[in-house]
Amino acid sequence: MNIFQKIFLKTKKETDLNESKIQCKAPYSSMYLNVDGKIGVCCYNKIDLLGEYPQTSLKEAWFGKKRKVFVKRMQRNKMSEICEICLDQSESNAFISSIPSTFKNNDINSEYPAEISFECSNNCNLECIMCNNGLSSSIKVQKVENSPHGLKIYDDNLIAELRNFIPHIKSARFIGGEPFLIPLYYKIWDEIIKLNPDCYILITTNGTVLNERIKQLLIRGNFNICVSIESINAINYEKIRVNGNMQKTMENIRYYLDFSKDNRRNFGISTCYIQQNYEDIPELINFCNVNNVYIWFNRVAHPSKCALWNCNKTLLEKVLTFYKTVNFRSDTEVEKSNLKSFNELIELTKIWYNLSIEREIKLPGLELLTTKKLYEILINNIHSYFRNRNGQDELQMVIDKMGRVINSQPNESIRRSQLIYFLNTPVQVIHIYAKCNYLSLLY
Repeated sequence: MNIFQKIFLKTKKETDLNESKIQCKAPYSSMYLNVDGKIGVCCYNKIDLLGEYPQTSLKEAWFGKKRKVFVKRMQRNKMSEICEICLDQSESNAFISSIPSTFKNNDINSEYPAEISFECSNNCNLECIMCNNGLSSSIKVQKVENSPHGLKIYDDNLIAELRNFIPHIKSARFIGGEPFLIPLYYKIWDEIIKLNPDCYILITTNGTVLNERIKQLLIRGNFNICVSIESINAINYEKIRVNGNMQKTMENIRYYLDFSKDNRRNFGISTCYIQQNYEDIPELINFCNVNNVYIWFNRVAHPSKCALWNCNKTLLEKVLTFYKTVNFRSDTEVEKSNLKSFNELIELTKIWYNLSIEREIKLPGLELLTTKKLYEILINNIHSYFRNRNGQDELQMVIDKMGRVINSQPNESIRRSQLIYFLNTPVQVIHIYAKCNYLSLLY
């Protein structure tokens, strides 16, 4: 018995508990590989890391001390800020596609992870307006602090390590970039088909890439497709999915629909809920209902030009008023599920609307204050937040990173706009983004 197996057996005794008491199964059952080498348990949590590849092997990450500590903290409800926010959002019952629900069917007592999620490259052909260069190599403007995005961190050594894990996993998720443009993924898919042909493979694609090689690949393994698309209105689609072609994407979607039906595979639509597409969502849901396709909505935290959660009450009220005029059929299981998703979207928007009212009451007249005064208020808010929490050592880190983001913008009016935006953002969110080195993405 090697050291990793000994650690696992000890950890298993401590984690073999009533599943109903577990708030999130991700630490027990999932491993996630990020584009910059970070190894975690889900795509949302970039703080509680299991290691960093290639310095940390997959075995060390999964069987090592860090995951064991993470699991213990989850059991004692001593979670990091990012898990607290995620679980709060899930418990609010305002979204069907919450992160914890993704792992609800996973086995928490298996020796190896039940699933592995791959986000190993940002290679992509689109420049979506809600994206950044961490997720799309085509985007050149936005930057992520201290992050080696674009570097080829993963290579054939990863394939060799995965051979120990692939026979045990139940599912594998692939995101990007654009998965069908990432050469490493084809090698991983070949290994899965060879070592674990029943493994459920889910690919989230932008739907723009389809060729004979992909068609033959889909037949060989247990491939299931989810297409990310925000609108089926050609003009708006191409404004949001820059470099995309609506006609070509719809042709590819039709192929995936037929393939999935003929081969009894799953096909779904994933949609980012943003300022630019809220009017297009009813038409998109109708398309899904007609084609018997489930739809999921993704919460978008940044950038501010797209995200709805931090908008003023005027826009959010406009969204809610528009959605009151919309009706959907609910005869089939798919229609019922899509209606539930839409209703939860409305409930989430109501939460944001109420928060916008609270912000305007708490911080009136921000537009009338000087840039210096706005900055002083923001720093005072950060100090107040840390006075009520353990973690004083992180106070200066957050202030320093916030200062760099604000001062990196030479335009005075944009600096003021940034400050007002950050003042309307919960300091807890600012704290999380600073710890993840993603603070510059928020605005």
